[in-house]
Order: sequence, then C-alpha cells, then structure tokens
Amino acid sequence: MNQQAPRPQTALEWFRDTRRHQQQQLRHLASLGDFATLISQLVHALQRERGASNVWLCSRGALFGPERQQSAAMVDEALEDFQRWLASNRTMIGGNAAGKLACALWFLEGISELRDEITASRLPPEQAMDRFIRTIQPLMEIIPDANDALSDPQVAQALTALYSLMQGKEWVGQERAVGAMGFARGEFSAALRQMLVDRIDAQQHSFATFLSLAGPAETALFRETAEPTRDIETMRREACTHARTSPQMAARWFDLQTERLDALRLIEIRLIDALSAAARLSLQHTEQEPQASEAAFAAWVIEQSHAHAAPVERHL
Repeated sequence: MNQQAPRPQTALEWFRDTRRHQQQQLRHLASLGDFATLISQLVHALQRERGASNVWLCSRGALFGPERQQSAAMVDEALEDFQRWLASNRTMIGGNAAGKLACALWFLEGISELRDEITASRLPPEQAMDRFIRTIQPLMEIIPDANDALSDPQVAQALTALYSLMQGKEWVGQERAVGAMGFARGEFSAALRQMLVDRIDAQQHSFATFLSLAGPAETALFRETAEPTRDIETMRREACTHARTSPQMAARWFDLQTERLDALRLIEIRLIDALSAAARLSLQHTEQEPQASEAAFAAWVIEQSHAHAAPVERHL
C-alpha cells in the first residue's frame, strides 16, 4: 500500500517559522541581563585575584597577602551568586553556551586547588596567570553563545559592542597581571616586556571595535574614565625601556590598573542593560506585527537578496 507523501512546507510557512524562532530567541536574550551581570561580576573578581596572586608570588609573599585574601573572598561570593542563578535557570542555557559553561565550571571547581598551589609556591606566576585566563575566557564566551538572535541588527550591534568591551577589559586585566609580575620582581625580561606589549596592542584592537559600535553616551564615558591615564603610560614606558625597576612600584601599578578596570566594569554594566533593552524593543516590534503575509514575505526576500555584509557582521 502506497503511503501518501507529506505535503512540502511552503516558503511562506518557513518564513513564519523563522519569525516565531526569532521571537523566542529575543525573549531568551532579553531575560539574560541578570545572568550577564553575574558573569561580569565573577570575571571582574577573578581578574582581581589573578593580579593580586601574581604580585604575591613574585614578591615571595612579601606583598599583597591581605589583597589576595580579599579578592579570593570576592570570587567566592560572586561564584555563589552565579551558581544560585544557574540552579534556578538551568533550562535557559543550551547549545554552545552550555559547552562553554561546562568548561568554565570545570576550572572554577579547581579554584581551591589553584589557590593551594599558589600558597605553597608550587606554581610560577606565569602558570598561575594562565590558569586564571583559562577560567575567565569560557565565562566571557557564554554571553555571545547564549543566543542566536543575530539577524536583528540592533541586537547584533549591542551584543558585539558588549563582547568587544569585555574582551578589551580582559586584556587590560592581563596587562595588570603581567606588569605586576615585572614590577614585583624589580625587573622586566625581554619575554615579559613582549607579553606586556602584546596585551596593550590586543586591548586597543578590542576597544576600537567597541568604539565603532557603542552609543555616544558609552563612547564618551569610555573616553572620560577608561582610557589609560598619563601615570599608566609612564609606567608602561618604564617597564618597556628599563631592565630593572623598583619593586615598590608594583602596588602603584596595581592600583592604577584597578581604577581603570573598575571604570570599564561600569561601562560593561551599561552595555548589558543596552543589550537587554535592544532585545526587548525588537521583540515588541515583532510581536506587534500581523502574521506574515505574502506581500511582507516578498518584500523581505527582495531585501535579503540585495543585502551586503554590514560592518557588525564582519566583526561577529
């Protein structure tokens, strides 16, 4: 007995499915603001513990003992808030984001062991810094992987501006950690100077992308509060042109870079709010649209056929 072949789905039906999927993803993204804020808070605390640990290791425990303990407590508090959110919202994370989350949690579960190794001085500072970097990076990548609603240009722009700033901030955090190693040791080897230069160059690229996509208010705030200060530039030159430096400069370097990182975090929070707002606005527009008609579908097809890759898509 011959079975009747299923009716093929029409192009218009696929288009309507696309619209429903976009609405679902926009709802998902609009609700991720709290999660992104918790990730930002946890990353910021880990960046601070990384820098304090480097100063402590390079000074052989003479410097930043209390600062290291305080930053570890900040990480533990932020991690507790992060895990509490996950326990209540497990179904919201899937796909690639779930893989990044699993990787991040694997490293976070080893944070106590990492601290014990640092306390026992069983790790050189470079390896300790690398362990922190490998913990931080997948955490940051959860946000762009937590949705696929990138067909909306405003949402894509807000998401890319946020991730670019987060990545630039991480390069600044690594610059703080690398500089802390050199100043605490009282000298910068050729390899350490190159590490410092590489991180300065990388952050400039990330921030250039952010500035090309962010709104006027965030751009102005960055220019006013988050550019490297004259004191930071002076200490950069000191590190890159003098083989030997004063170990007493480590605390000054750490404080200056911490002020900059704190300013970047405030911009990061504003960008998270802007991303959520862009998703909610786009969702509102799509929900107010009548069911996609043949005429609307035809107009959309023509628009897509003439579309060229926008700068934001190339950044993505």
